[in-house]
This record gives sequence, C-alpha cells and structure tokens, in this order.
Amino acid sequence: MPSNAEQLEKLAGLLKEGLLTREEFDREKVRLLRHSDDPAQAASEAPEEEHQGDSEDQPPLDDSPSRDDPPPQKDLTPKGSKRIGLTVGAVLILILVAAMVQQSGNNSSSSTGKSLPPQITAGFLHTCGMDKDNRVQCWGPTKAISGANSAMYSLRTADGRNLTDMSILAVSSPGTQVIPPDGNFTQVSAGETHTCGLLQNGRVRCWGNDRGGQSSPRVGQFKSVSAGRNHTCALGQNGQAVCWGEKHGSSITPPKVALTQISSGNGHSCGIDTTGLVRCWGRHSDFGSTRPPSVKFRQIATSGFSSCGVTLSGSVKCWGKKPCFTGASSAACTAPLGSFEEVTVGFHVACAREKSGRVHCWGDNIRGQLNVPEKNFVAIAAGGAFVCGIEEDGAVDCWGTRGKMTSPPQDLRLRTGR
Repeated sequence: MPSNAEQLEKLAGLLKEGLLTREEFDREKVRLLRHSDDPAQAASEAPEEEHQGDSEDQPPLDDSPSRDDPPPQKDLTPKGSKRIGLTVGAVLILILVAAMVQQSGNNSSSSTGKSLPPQITAGFLHTCGMDKDNRVQCWGPTKAISGANSAMYSLRTADGRNLTDMSILAVSSPGTQVIPPDGNFTQVSAGETHTCGLLQNGRVRCWGNDRGGQSSPRVGQFKSVSAGRNHTCALGQNGQAVCWGEKHGSSITPPKVALTQISSGNGHSCGIDTTGLVRCWGRHSDFGSTRPPSVKFRQIATSGFSSCGVTLSGSVKCWGKKPCFTGASSAACTAPLGSFEEVTVGFHVACAREKSGRVHCWGDNIRGQLNVPEKNFVAIAAGGAFVCGIEEDGAVDCWGTRGKMTSPPQDLRLRTGR
C-alpha cells in the first residue's frame, strides 16, 4: 500500500494533468490526512460525526457472539478510521487505475507519434507545433508582443496569472506567447498574438495576449480549438461552436448548427457543417470574408481577411480579400489549379499542399514567402509573411521572414502521423 506522501504526490500529478479538479484534490487530501499512518493523528483529526454509533457498547446486530464462541479480540483500530480508510482506499484505487489507463494511452501515442496527425500552426510572428511526445513547442520573437501597434498587451499565463513583464517571453519559448504549459495535448492553434491548446481531457488552455479576453477560454469539454486575432472559437462535443474574446460584429456569436471543423481569422470565423457546406460569421462582410461559395469542402483555413478551403474534389477555392497588400499581380494572388490535400492562409501569403507533399504558395512576396523549398511536407502553416512546414522526418523548415522571427530550434522534431 503506497504511503500517504506517495498518494498525495500522485494526486498532485493528476491535478496537474487536469484529471482532478481542485475541489476533488482538496477533498481527497483531507481524507488522506484523516487516514494518517499515525493512529493518534487519524483519531484526533477524524470528525466527531464519524464516531457516533461506533461505541464498543453497541456491537453490530448481526455479529453478536454466541455462548460457545471464543471471546472477541479487541479491535485496536481508531474509531471511524476503518470507514474512512475503506472510502479513501476505494476512491484512490479508482482514481489511480483511471490515471494508469490514461497514462498508458498517452504513452502509446507519445512513444511513436503516429496515432495523431501532424500539427503545426502559425500566428503573425510566432509558430507552434506538437512534438512526438504530444507536447506543445513554440518559437518566435520577443518583439512580436508589442510589434505592430507598439502597445503593451495584457499577458495571461497558462495557470491564469496576468503578466506585463516582457522579459518573461525570452526564456525558452520566446514569441507572442508565454511558455506553453506542460501536459499532453491533442491540438494547438496559434492566433495573431496568443495561442490555445486542447488537452487530452477536452479542456482548452490558452496563453499570450489576453487584451480582448481571447486567452480566457470557456469552461467545458471540446474537440477542437481555433485561435484568431482577438477571439477564439472551439467546437463542443455536440459540434456546436463556442467563442470568446473581443467582439467584432458577430465574431463571437456562431450559428447554432453542428460543425465538423472550425477556423478563426481577423474578426471572423468559418466552419464546415455536417453537410460539407461552409458557414461563416463575424465582420468584414465588405471583403466577402463571411460569404463562402456554395460548394462542399473537406478542409478550410482563415486568417486576416481571407479564407480558403479544399473542396471534395481537391480544388482550392478562396473568398474574402486576397492575401496581397503591396500591389502584387493578380496571377500571383490567385490560388493555383490542381488537386490538394491541405490549404493554409496567412496575412500576406496562402499555400496549398499536394498529396505528394509538394507545396504551392501565392500572395505577396515581400519577405520571400513564395520561395518554397524543394522538399516534401506532411503539414504546413502560414503566418504573417512566412510559412513553416513539417518534413517527413519531423524536422521543420520555414521560409519568408527569416532570423529569430521564424527559425525553429535545430533539434526540433514534430509529430508526423506516420
């Protein structure tokens, strides 16, 4: 039987992983303290109501000794501790067994990195991805947090603390987000200056800029999350979208329909409903950002004022403002013809990936973001004026804005789904 200290340590681990609420942890901690290894301490800390009805003058009715029975041995166990011990033991066994099953599942997926699809996501100047142990890895510049508007953002850490000290961003995960929280995640999504991740228990955790409340997620269990500029949306277990953050028009008021996929941009979001049609909501209707074509899609992406999707036939169709702001030619700002598996949209660039892994990009070329490397990628993500992709061995390559802005750690390996 593990000692109380060992059991408390395991409970603390379950709390950290999100498998126990703070209330559940405190309740089990109190029970453990009552059932201390020290009988005197257990007896003194057990509540008085636990002793009532347990007097030695009132033995159980069904256990009355007969005349021929040997005299009963006196029970030296402190009063009330039997019941407490059984309750605590049963609860802890159930919790620890569940944790072992959960951990077993985590290990089976994290040891190979094959059970979950590859995942990489980009904000305006930072990038995040899921490594082979299902941990969030992020990189990017410290200056991004006060970049375009030279404004001091309100930062929210993963444990709910608000920060204003920019120096904390320069630790091991510099960029527009505070250091990603520990834990096993199934998905991560980078907004313009904040990031959100989906834990294996279905809860959402966000970190980074919280000026509009975009890093303060709703309570509940979700199956996907998408971070936009100043708002975030997630899909509940029933498929309905829930959004939070800064309200631009109806940006945080999604339609009451079941969706299979969701993507958030600059003040607008889009989702694919159960029929394959795209539903969009929010502002920038003047750009057409909320008016998708009436065709069926299997994947969509939004960012800035643009949205694109891969149709059921594999072609790419886009709506809203084209990802060009510097007078680039119409041809350079138009999606290519062909059959594609995935599309990603940034602020000044959009890209599509073929089944072979080859990538095609369009938009501005102010930072060389159209100069795609001659490599095959299993997943891609477009940011402000850069693109990053996961290679077949899990290595990450980025092009466009260079230097500390987008360069990933050299030894970084993200999961490939293979």
